[in-house]
Amino acid sequence: MDSTIQSISGNAQAYDSKNLLYYDSVTTLKGVYYYCFDMLQKKLVHMSPVPFSLDNAEFDASENRLIGLVDDVFAYLDLESGKFVRIPSLNFSRIGFRQLGASAISSDSRYYFVFYENHQAESFFVRVDLKTLSYRVNQVYDLIGTMIYIP
Repeated sequence: MDSTIQSISGNAQAYDSKNLLYYDSVTTLKGVYYYCFDMLQKKLVHMSPVPFSLDNAEFDASENRLIGLVDDVFAYLDLESGKFVRIPSLNFSRIGFRQLGASAISSDSRYYFVFYENHQAESFFVRVDLKTLSYRVNQVYDLIGTMIYIP
Protein backbone atom coordinates (compact mmCIF):
# COMPACT_ATOMS: atom_id res chain seq x y z
CA MET A 1 0.00 0.00 0.00
CA ASP A 2 1.09 3.50 -0.81
CA SER A 3 1.37 6.21 1.86
CA THR A 4 1.30 9.02 -0.70
CA ILE A 5 -1.03 11.81 0.40
CA GLN A 6 -4.29 11.72 -1.57
CA SER A 7 -5.98 14.69 0.12
CA ILE A 8 -5.66 17.10 3.02
CA SER A 9 -8.78 18.27 4.81
CA GLY A 10 -9.14 22.02 4.84
CA ASN A 11 -11.57 21.91 7.73
CA ALA A 12 -10.00 19.38 10.08
CA GLN A 13 -6.87 21.14 11.28
CA ALA A 14 -6.11 22.31 14.81
CA TYR A 15 -3.26 24.16 16.52
CA ASP A 16 -1.70 23.57 19.94
CA SER A 17 -0.36 27.05 20.73
CA LYS A 18 1.34 25.95 23.97
CA ASN A 19 3.54 23.31 22.33
CA LEU A 20 3.52 24.89 18.85
CA LEU A 21 2.12 21.76 17.23
CA TYR A 22 -0.12 21.80 14.17
CA TYR A 23 -2.49 18.90 13.45
CA ASP A 24 -4.04 18.19 10.06
CA SER A 25 -6.14 15.36 8.70
CA VAL A 26 -4.54 13.59 5.74
CA THR A 27 -5.97 10.81 3.56
CA THR A 28 -3.64 8.26 1.98
CA LEU A 29 -4.31 4.95 0.25
CA LYS A 30 -3.69 3.34 3.66
CA GLY A 31 -6.39 5.38 5.40
CA VAL A 32 -6.99 8.61 7.29
CA TYR A 33 -4.37 10.01 9.67
CA TYR A 34 -3.82 13.05 11.82
CA TYR A 35 -0.36 14.37 11.06
CA CYS A 36 1.34 16.31 13.83
CA PHE A 37 3.87 18.92 12.75
CA ASP A 38 6.30 20.60 15.13
CA MET A 39 6.27 24.23 14.03
CA LEU A 40 9.66 25.04 15.63
CA GLN A 41 11.49 22.06 14.17
CA LYS A 42 9.47 22.31 10.93
CA LYS A 43 9.00 18.59 10.65
CA LEU A 44 6.43 15.83 10.96
CA VAL A 45 6.70 14.34 14.45
CA HIS A 46 3.76 11.93 14.63
CA MET A 47 1.02 10.25 12.59
CA SER A 48 -2.16 8.96 14.29
CA PRO A 49 -4.47 6.66 12.32
CA VAL A 50 -8.13 7.64 12.73
CA PRO A 51 -11.40 6.32 11.33
CA PHE A 52 -12.59 9.81 10.32
CA SER A 53 -11.45 13.40 10.07
CA LEU A 54 -12.83 15.79 12.67
CA ASP A 55 -14.71 18.62 10.98
CA ASN A 56 -14.50 21.99 12.72
CA ALA A 57 -11.55 20.65 14.72
CA GLU A 58 -10.09 22.42 17.74
CA PHE A 59 -7.30 21.54 20.18
CA ASP A 60 -8.45 20.95 23.77
CA ALA A 61 -5.38 21.79 25.88
CA SER A 62 -6.86 20.67 29.20
CA GLU A 63 -7.39 17.09 27.99
CA ASN A 64 -4.66 16.96 25.29
CA ARG A 65 -7.10 15.98 22.57
CA LEU A 66 -8.52 17.11 19.27
CA ILE A 67 -12.26 17.74 19.30
CA GLY A 68 -14.72 18.26 16.49
CA LEU A 69 -17.57 16.67 14.58
CA VAL A 70 -18.06 13.55 12.48
CA ASP A 71 -21.31 13.74 10.50
CA ASP A 72 -22.56 16.34 13.01
CA VAL A 73 -21.82 14.08 15.99
CA PHE A 74 -19.34 15.37 18.58
CA ALA A 75 -16.14 13.32 18.69
CA TYR A 76 -12.58 13.53 19.95
CA LEU A 77 -9.15 12.03 19.41
CA ASP A 78 -7.18 11.46 22.63
CA LEU A 79 -3.62 12.40 21.66
CA GLU A 80 -2.07 10.34 24.47
CA SER A 81 -3.79 7.01 23.81
CA GLY A 82 -4.77 7.48 20.16
CA LYS A 83 -8.35 6.54 21.09
CA PHE A 84 -11.05 8.01 18.83
CA VAL A 85 -14.44 8.49 20.53
CA ARG A 86 -17.81 9.56 19.13
CA ILE A 87 -20.52 10.77 21.55
CA PRO A 88 -23.89 9.79 19.96
CA SER A 89 -25.88 11.84 22.50
CA LEU A 90 -24.22 14.98 21.06
CA ASN A 91 -25.75 14.73 17.58
CA PHE A 92 -26.47 18.17 16.11
CA SER A 93 -27.82 17.14 12.69
CA ARG A 94 -31.38 18.21 13.59
CA ILE A 95 -30.26 21.82 14.09
CA GLY A 96 -29.38 22.50 10.46
CA PHE A 97 -26.25 22.90 8.40
CA ARG A 98 -22.87 23.20 10.06
CA GLN A 99 -20.67 26.00 8.78
CA LEU A 100 -17.26 24.60 7.87
CA GLY A 101 -14.52 26.22 9.89
CA ALA A 102 -16.93 28.18 12.08
CA SER A 103 -15.89 26.81 15.45
CA ALA A 104 -13.92 27.90 18.50
CA ILE A 105 -12.81 26.66 21.89
CA SER A 106 -12.79 28.81 25.01
CA SER A 107 -9.40 29.85 26.34
CA ASP A 108 -9.96 27.73 29.46
CA SER A 109 -10.88 24.68 27.30
CA ARG A 110 -14.28 24.48 29.01
CA TYR A 111 -16.53 25.10 25.98
CA TYR A 112 -16.52 24.20 22.31
CA PHE A 113 -18.63 26.35 19.99
CA VAL A 114 -19.85 25.51 16.50
CA PHE A 115 -22.05 27.57 14.17
CA TYR A 116 -25.12 26.18 12.36
CA GLU A 117 -27.78 27.55 10.01
CA ASN A 118 -31.11 26.09 8.90
CA HIS A 119 -33.46 26.30 5.87
CA GLN A 120 -35.28 29.26 7.43
CA ALA A 121 -32.04 31.30 7.38
CA GLU A 122 -31.80 31.16 11.16
CA SER A 123 -28.36 30.94 12.75
CA PHE A 124 -27.35 29.07 15.90
CA PHE A 125 -24.32 28.59 18.11
CA VAL A 126 -24.05 25.20 19.75
CA ARG A 127 -22.08 25.39 23.00
CA VAL A 128 -20.70 22.06 24.19
CA ASP A 129 -19.60 21.87 27.82
CA LEU A 130 -16.44 19.76 27.56
CA LYS A 131 -16.54 18.75 31.24
CA THR A 132 -20.12 17.47 31.36
CA LEU A 133 -20.47 16.61 27.63
CA SER A 134 -23.78 18.45 27.51
CA TYR A 135 -24.79 21.18 25.09
CA ARG A 136 -26.96 24.25 24.65
CA VAL A 137 -28.23 25.80 21.42
CA ASN A 138 -28.38 29.59 21.21
CA GLN A 139 -29.97 31.45 18.33
CA VAL A 140 -27.81 34.24 16.92
CA TYR A 141 -28.41 36.75 14.17
CA ASP A 142 -25.27 36.32 12.11
CA LEU A 143 -21.74 35.00 12.13
CA ILE A 144 -19.40 37.97 12.24
CA GLY A 145 -15.73 37.75 11.30
CA THR A 146 -13.23 35.60 13.16
CA MET A 147 -14.58 33.53 16.00
CA ILE A 148 -13.00 34.09 19.40
CA TYR A 149 -14.34 33.44 22.86
CA ILE A 150 -13.51 35.73 25.76
CA PRO A 151 -14.61 34.32 29.14
